[in-house]
Amino acid sequence: MTANLDRTECGGPPKAQNHLYAERIRRTGARAAVLAAILWLGACATQGPPPAPAAPSSPPAGAGGPVGIVYDPANPAFRASDVIGRTAPAIDKLFGAPALVRTEGVGELRRYDLAACSLIVLMLDAGQGALAAAELYASRRSSDAPEIDAARCLGVGRGPGA
Repeated sequence: MTANLDRTECGGPPKAQNHLYAERIRRTGARAAVLAAILWLGACATQGPPPAPAAPSSPPAGAGGPVGIVYDPANPAFRASDVIGRTAPAIDKLFGAPALVRTEGVGELRRYDLAACSLIVLMLDAGQGALAAAELYASRRSSDAPEIDAARCLGVGRGPGA
């Protein structure tokens, strides 16, 4: 009967050993709490003065394409009104042959590679089976080029000497 007094009811390790386990867990918990407090306080430490503001992300006036190509809003090469409502042959006369032509249901998508961008012209049925330009979109020609809209893309046009 005396042997049972040293052990727990379940037949586990002696009570003295359970006491050591409890002490070890208590110390480990205290260490973890101290470590968490140190990390939390370290996260609140200042890093010095804030970094200088970055350069503005918008391109300067006149930018919008490859080097040497300037956009003059007062005297654009083309306007949306020069394209919207025109047929494919008329637009081809303005910009040259399209780099891509893709039929989309009853419409057509045409991509023209201009100096500062790719101009995408959506051609829709204008009646009597004729397709006419209905919408314009522009996309930059490289991932490192600044964003460009259709007005700026048309304004630069085909570039110098075109």
